Amino acid sequence: MDIGAGHLLQALATAAPMAVEQAMVAATVPQAPAGWGPSHWDALGNVLLGVGAVVGGVFGLHTYRKSTRTREAEWLDRLFERFYLNPVFSPVLLSFEYDFAAGTDRLVDRVLTVGTPVLDKDEIDRIRNVDVVLNFLEHLLYLESDKHLLAQDRDAMFGYWLGLLSQPRYASLRQYALQFGYEHVAAYCSARKVEHVLMYGSLMRGHEAHARFGLDEALEFVGEARIPGSVYRVADYPGFKFGEGEAHCELFRIRDPSVLAKLDEYEEYFPQDMARSEYARRVVHAADAGVDAWIYEYLPAVEGRSRVAGRWSTAAG
Repeated sequence: MDIGAGHLLQALATAAPMAVEQAMVAATVPQAPAGWGPSHWDALGNVLLGVGAVVGGVFGLHTYRKSTRTREAEWLDRLFERFYLNPVFSPVLLSFEYDFAAGTDRLVDRVLTVGTPVLDKDEIDRIRNVDVVLNFLEHLLYLESDKHLLAQDRDAMFGYWLGLLSQPRYASLRQYALQFGYEHVAAYCSARKVEHVLMYGSLMRGHEAHARFGLDEALEFVGEARIPGSVYRVADYPGFKFGEGEAHCELFRIRDPSVLAKLDEYEEYFPQDMARSEYARRVVHAADAGVDAWIYEYLPAVEGRSRVAGRWSTAAG
C-alpha cells in the first residue's frame, strides 16, 4: 500500500512539469483552423513569401534611388568644379560668351566653309576654346542621356550655357556642332544643316547676275526676309554689315549645293586667303522663316558710305 502510494506520487511529480510545458507550447503556437491541410499551409507560405518579396523590393528600390541620387550629386559636384572653379576653364568661358560675336563667329563660319583652313596662333586658340566648351557640353548631355544626371539638375547648373546655343547670334555654332560630331549638342539645340541662302543685292531676282548664274534652277525662292544689320552702297553693288538696323533680303532654299562655290567666287570670298577676300560667307538666323541661312558679309570698313533704305536696286545703288 505504501509502495503503491509512493509510485503514484512519483508519477505525478514527473507528469506535472511535462503538462505545464505542453500547455505553454500550446498557448504560444497558433492553432490551424479546423479542416486545414498541407495544401492550405503551402498557400499561406507562398503568400508570406510574396509579401516578403514586395517589402524587400520596395526597400531595395529606395536604397537604389538613394544611391543613384548620391552618384548624381557627385557627378554634379565634379562638373561644377571643373566648369566654374577651374582657373584654366574660366577664361575659356569668358571668351566663349563675350568674344564669340567679336570675331570668333566669323572664324567658325570660315571653318564651316572650308573644313581645315590655314589658321594663325590666335585663331587656333579661339577655335580650341570653342571645342573645349562644346566638348564639355557634349559630355554633360551624354551623362544625362545615360541616366547619370537629371534634366532638372542639368538645367539648374548649366542651363544658361546650353541656352546660348539656341540664340540667333550663335547660329554658326549650331552648324559647327552639327558638322563636327557634337551629336548631343546638335540635337539639344535642334541644329539643322544650312539649306538656305540670303540675297540682298545684284543676285536677287530680276537682276542680270541672278539669271547669268542660273539661280532660278539652283535656288528656290522662299520669301522676303529681314536680317539684323545694314546694307551699304559700295559702288554699283551693295555690301551687308552685321550690326544695327534691318537689312531687306530675299531668302532662297538651295537646290544645288554646288552653286555655293560659284557664289563664293562671284563675291570674292577666298577662305584660305582672307586677305584677298572682299566678302565672307556667314551663317545668320532668318527669324521670318525660322531657319539658319548663308549670307555674304562685306569685309572692308563702311565709314563714310551711305546706308540703303529698304530694298537695294541698281537705280539706287
